[in-house]
Amino acid sequence: MKATYWGFSWLVLSILLGSPSRADQIQAYFNHRADHSYRDPYYGRDRTGDDLEAVILGGVESAARTLDLAVYELDLPRVARALAKKQAAGVRVRIMLENKHSHLWRQLTPEERAKLNEHDRAKYDEFVNFADENRDGVMSPEEAQSHDSLAILQRGGVKWLDDTSDGSKGSGLMHHKFMVVDGKAVITGSANFTRSCTHGDSNKARSIGNANALLHIESAPLARLFTQEFELMWVNHQFGLKKTYRGPYALKIGPTPVTIQFSPTSKRLGWDASTNALIARQFKTATKSADLALFVFSDQSIANAMEEAHGRGMKPSVLIDPSFATRYYSELLDIFGLQMLNPKCAFEAGNRPWARPVMDSGFTVLDDGDVLHHKFAVVDGERAIVGSHNWSAAANEQNDEALLVIESRELSQAYTEEFEGLRKRAILGPQPWLYRKIAEAQAKCHAVLPRAR
Repeated sequence: MKATYWGFSWLVLSILLGSPSRADQIQAYFNHRADHSYRDPYYGRDRTGDDLEAVILGGVESAARTLDLAVYELDLPRVARALAKKQAAGVRVRIMLENKHSHLWRQLTPEERAKLNEHDRAKYDEFVNFADENRDGVMSPEEAQSHDSLAILQRGGVKWLDDTSDGSKGSGLMHHKFMVVDGKAVITGSANFTRSCTHGDSNKARSIGNANALLHIESAPLARLFTQEFELMWVNHQFGLKKTYRGPYALKIGPTPVTIQFSPTSKRLGWDASTNALIARQFKTATKSADLALFVFSDQSIANAMEEAHGRGMKPSVLIDPSFATRYYSELLDIFGLQMLNPKCAFEAGNRPWARPVMDSGFTVLDDGDVLHHKFAVVDGERAIVGSHNWSAAANEQNDEALLVIESRELSQAYTEEFEGLRKRAILGPQPWLYRKIAEAQAKCHAVLPRAR
């Protein structure tokens, strides 16, 4: 599809994007799907997938009264311009960011740039490459001003806050990825509102963006729950563990049962009260299958619940991003029936490699610059577990997150199709180099602690 998406209704947007994956009032979009295509608006690349920025723009353009965004990072200039335009037209626009991403790139001093870690330095270099529109090797102040999304918002008088507004930096990351439109619709999923998570990086020729999905959900009751979460941060200046605990909340969107839970959960309430426990409970009755595509999977209790379901006949298949798949704390090792000593020459407390290993799992290899950023699972082909929430202790106990369990065969099928596409590019089963990595960790520990077990 070769089109620019500005000022269109949702009907026209759907026509331009192609038919989204639908479950009544829930529409799903995937930027790596093979049966849709569009022309990248920033780099001019013809590529496959849904234009996730167009989904966000469609929500912004449809707003008549209010727009509330809680996003880990906002780095889409076209979205920033649309938000500023809406604010000028009288729509109330409020934006909540993670403090690590609430600065203007163009305002970083040489001293501040020198202190950037490897990841942030790479992001800065990518931004300079993106902003250098005339390709003279220099980012001029004018180029920086027109390409820096926060500078565009600032110039348009759009206010944003971050999780330092309570005088701290929260208990973890402000990791949300949602927008509430007019108190009646929600756009959310795994994608940060960035070029890296939608279209790809400007300095990577083959990059088409981290593998992600966004949902557009028409539901005033669900929108109210997300608005309440937003107000706790915007009005009450409460982040992370400072927020009052709210357990799983069940509602219906049309005929579709949905359960939502916001993170984090304090350890003093017990793991059973947590969002990760909600995930684990989805496997208690699972009997057929579980397809997981996850950026990181490190929660032992979820893996244990999956192993128990596997013993009842559930067939799991798990894909993890390569950067996390074979770290000592990865539950993919458990699924393979393996374990690896950590830097302290010990196995993690409670570690439990599967007695019946599953080799139909592994990691997906994407193009240079792209990662498997999904956080979804499909259980028995009828329940989709989605959201911003990684399957980790940090997401469960520290971060501001949202997780949805949506009981819909139609939506589950859309996610299953996404999984199958990712699986075609996966390396499945433990590879010889993984056994060598485990052996090297063991040998290193034995050299230091000969009696390590």
